[in-house]
Amino acid sequence: MLEERDGEREVPRAERRDATAAVAATQVNNQRLAEEVSGLRQDIRANEQARDQAFATTLQATEDLHQAKGQLDSTLERTRDLTSRVATLTSAMREQGLDPNVAPDAVVPTVNGVVSQIRQTAGAQLVEVTIGADDGLKQGHTVEVYRGSKYLGRLDILRTSPDRAVGRVDRRYQQGKIQEGDRVATRLQVN
Repeated sequence: MLEERDGEREVPRAERRDATAAVAATQVNNQRLAEEVSGLRQDIRANEQARDQAFATTLQATEDLHQAKGQLDSTLERTRDLTSRVATLTSAMREQGLDPNVAPDAVVPTVNGVVSQIRQTAGAQLVEVTIGADDGLKQGHTVEVYRGSKYLGRLDILRTSPDRAVGRVDRRYQQGKIQEGDRVATRLQVN
């Protein structure tokens, strides 16, 4: 009987040991699962932040794209307008006998004026005229001198001021004595 009681006592001890071991194993498993859940929560938060950042980046890129598209459309419209205007102006230049491929600085304006003063210096005759830089006349341009229908010669412009210019008589073209009051023009009209 004593032996039976000892055997009966052994059974609950063994059950307790097994139950204690099961509880310990469950606690270890619960700890591992809690750590895994904590890691997963951190991953979820990081992924949500990355998603929010990606969404903000997408919104900014979309806004930038729409702005660039608007600028492109505006630029294309402006290009079409300018191309049309250039074509119109090129046609008008050709009708006026101007070459649209010539640099604007090389184009001598069509202007008329009067000889206002004449001076002789060191073998050269200098002539002041009443047209100048405001009229588009520049150093290096030439003007023709005439009186009525008589051609008198050509002046090489040496310097300009806003409303005056000084030129030297080019003796190769001189066909008469130049005087104050004679007319000058950058282009002569031949009738």
